[in-house]
Amino acid sequence: RDFRSFRVDRIQSCEVLEEGFQQESGKTLADFLRKVGAGAVLGR
Repeated sequence: RDFRSFRVDRIQSCEVLEEGFQQESGKTLADFLRKVGAGAVLGR
């Protein structure tokens, strides 16, 4: 499975829930930034 990106400007509603999620190795923000390059995400 790969990282996906979504356009947040198209979100019409959201709901904050009490439940969380378990972080998985290879699926963290740091992993994403390593894969795509921080400059691409930050617009540099």
